[in-house]
Amino acid sequence: MVDFAAGEPNGALGAALAEFAVHGYHGTTVRRIAKRAGLSAAGLYHHYQSKQDMLVAVMNRGLDDLTVQLESEVEHVGTDPVDRLVRIVEVLALFHTQRTKEAFVAWTEVRSLEPANRGRVVAKRDRIQRLADAAVEDGVASGAFLNEFPRDSSRFIASMCVSIVQWYKPDGPLSPSEVAERLVVSALRLAGYAPDSGAV
Repeated sequence: MVDFAAGEPNGALGAALAEFAVHGYHGTTVRRIAKRAGLSAAGLYHHYQSKQDMLVAVMNRGLDDLTVQLESEVEHVGTDPVDRLVRIVEVLALFHTQRTKEAFVAWTEVRSLEPANRGRVVAKRDRIQRLADAAVEDGVASGAFLNEFPRDSSRFIASMCVSIVQWYKPDGPLSPSEVAERLVVSALRLAGYAPDSGAV
């Protein structure tokens, strides 16, 4: 399975991520980020022009890594919609369990983005959603999924994966791979997987 565990940023960006994850964007100050990073405020501004730039960088880093991995996995498994949905859910689950802080900030702080930045980040999130949409819709078209409302189901599936950041604990009873396995089962049920339909 995909390993995202080593991907969280270091340095100034890592400090910004840590502060945003704990205090939220509006509760975080540049001074606090600089202190965590071992820099002066002036030194921090040498790397990023504003706190908003740091938030955008945090979000872009996580979403870009996730998108690259999702698209690579989807291409690798081929055209079968069931296999594609399984891999999409696995990758989403592993990202949200292994890089929880990045995922949490990416999905909860969109409201804090300035309009132009928000539009670009939302477009990246939509690109991820379209992968799930296509897998479920193609599964319905092939008969692999029995589902009257495929677009609703693909949104439920994506929301289920995103919600991991609200409840998952690294020291809890489930490993990232176990979370992924359970979410795959739920996702296939939501999609209306019909293994005995003769279509797959």
